[in-house]
Amino acid sequence: MSSLKEIQEFIEKISKLNIERIEIKTEELKLIIEKNKEQNIIQEKKVIKTPIIEEQQKEEIKVEEKKILPQKEENIEIKELSNRIVIRSPMVGTFYRRPKPDQPPFVEIGSKIKEGDVICIIEAMKLFNEIDSEYNGEITKIYLEDGSPVEFDQPLFEIKI
Repeated sequence: MSSLKEIQEFIEKISKLNIERIEIKTEELKLIIEKNKEQNIIQEKKVIKTPIIEEQQKEEIKVEEKKILPQKEENIEIKELSNRIVIRSPMVGTFYRRPKPDQPPFVEIGSKIKEGDVICIIEAMKLFNEIDSEYNGEITKIYLEDGSPVEFDQPLFEIKI
């Protein structure tokens, strides 16, 4: 599991199973996923090795990151059918459904999309980033209004694959 996409897909698959806790350890990563009625806590620890100056100064630094997902989003994933996928925001910014204010939206509910199709734009720090679909399918839900602020990992679209 080297990329964020792979980790997100793994978490989505695990959330559908009746597993309370799972822990994965590698040399570079420690990933703990626990289900909690109040919230999901995903805990990730990375081991960073410092350069060795002397044998006595050899040490490891552990960096711990916690991300708390609200219960509301967990319910979205649990209620999904196996043929539905939620496309989430890869960054923080402003969500735009259309290329320009006077043009039609990239997609509507019921739109058929293919892998690589632009489905929205997210503006971050004056840069307009086109967000491409990673799946073939049909848009079944649009979570945000045009011009809305968006957080990292916030649901954008639901598609039926």
